[in-house]
Amino acid sequence: MQVKLAANDWIFILQLIYRLNRIDDFSTLCLTFLQQIKVLIPHTESRVYRVRREAGRHHPYARICCSCCGTGTINEDFDVTKYDCFWSEYLYAPWSNVFRHSDLDCVGDFQESELYRNVYVPQNIHHAMKMVLIQDDRLLGVCALFRPKTDQDFSRRDVYILNLIKEHLALRFSQLLGEPGFQVTNNIVTTNIHKISAQYSLTKREHEVLTLMFKDVDDQDICQQLFISPSTLKKHISNIYQKTNVRNRIQLYNLTMLRDD
Repeated sequence: MQVKLAANDWIFILQLIYRLNRIDDFSTLCLTFLQQIKVLIPHTESRVYRVRREAGRHHPYARICCSCCGTGTINEDFDVTKYDCFWSEYLYAPWSNVFRHSDLDCVGDFQESELYRNVYVPQNIHHAMKMVLIQDDRLLGVCALFRPKTDQDFSRRDVYILNLIKEHLALRFSQLLGEPGFQVTNNIVTTNIHKISAQYSLTKREHEVLTLMFKDVDDQDICQQLFISPSTLKKHISNIYQKTNVRNRIQLYNLTMLRDD
């Protein structure tokens, strides 16, 4: 993403990161971020959602904190846990993410959903950009910025700015929340990959490809280790997606790591 920021923008971002690192209270951290980011990225509503853990599992959008930009109020009625989240795959990714609703293929379907009608429309919000914060394989929270339909959608510049800040904020969340992270051991990964391979009848080669994908080996190295061509690797990955009924690596990660058994 080729985006150029003005010198004043860079100075503001550095000062914001420095300020966030000096705050030792989680609620103050969230409110400060929401207030300050509005200077760089104008919007009408913004919220931070913290995530609850139960029985060793992540529960996205379990409502603990919901802050409106500039007020710091807790909205106890704003509960999206009862609605389907059409971008939930990002919540279970092993890394932090920034995306706009308009970047997703199913945004048209979302505008026909109960969440859009019952939550977005009454609050006069339409455009949304979200920053999912993850540290050490642990989902910590989500920052959401909103604009009304009468405003323009968030720009590539806006996405770029949040991408610059996301890891700093995720680290600070992790430090202030002070809960043990969710560490995925090699044994758990290996066991789940074997289960997925058996459940979906993956071939031996597909199992090998899946294993290397979970070791974060890039495609070129996978080809070298398995002595296969890039086109053959692409075919194996396509077969894995088709057999497991997923569309991308994030969904494949969710399917493998978030098993109930």
